[in-house]
Amino acid sequence: MKKESKLGVFKIKTAPFLCEFIFKFQLNDRDQKLLLIRKLYATINENNSFIKKAFHHIYNSACYFTNGEKIISYRKDDNFYELGIHHNINKFEHYFGENLHTRKIWDVDISFKKYAHKESLEKEIYSILSVKEGKRKVLVTNSEYDFIQTFTELNMGVFLKINPKKIIEYYTNDLKVVSEKFEQKCAPIKLKSCFNCGYFKQQGDFPIDTNNSLHECMLIKQKTNPEQFNESITHIWSYCSNFIEQEK
Repeated sequence: MKKESKLGVFKIKTAPFLCEFIFKFQLNDRDQKLLLIRKLYATINENNSFIKKAFHHIYNSACYFTNGEKIISYRKDDNFYELGIHHNINKFEHYFGENLHTRKIWDVDISFKKYAHKESLEKEIYSILSVKEGKRKVLVTNSEYDFIQTFTELNMGVFLKINPKKIIEYYTNDLKVVSEKFEQKCAPIKLKSCFNCGYFKQQGDFPIDTNNSLHECMLIKQKTNPEQFNESITHIWSYCSNFIEQEK
């Protein structure tokens, strides 16, 4: 069920996205403030393409995603899909406050990622927003808990926290090994991630990462031209709505 809330003076509707700690929202009354937004747009530097793009990601995005610390905006740009990563949620909220016509966007804290395939978006949004307060949240199934927390310490290995009292230590940075050992120890709990997805293809000699955490999503790979940037690369603990359980 969607919940109505506010972003500054704007009404928004929120709904969970993929898991309980990421929310998707839309500006509910944007059309009512369109005149003010157009006046604000008229004040920006037409020669600054970065500021123009930032403006559209702030006010003219189709929807937004947040974990409470960062915000990601989504836009369709010609034949590409584009995400805007807003690294400072307080700055982002500033642009929707009172006295909207006085807002300035020269100090916006944003970076962009562009994709040829829509299927690439969800896993990227999840990958970015599953990190909260320095800890990656990993969705699990068949458990009374909705997610676990993972973190590293002094590069000694990976630590998984199921609840405030139970921490499992793995003295390796190989996330495939960690995933397998975790499931063996905590069965019937399973990681609901690329690691267990039927579209996931392990790359034994993948040159990008030495600790076995980056592999390929074949759902995206089959749509990607060799000349394009390889959007099919995915993190072993990423996740999207196209997930299908892998046959063992």
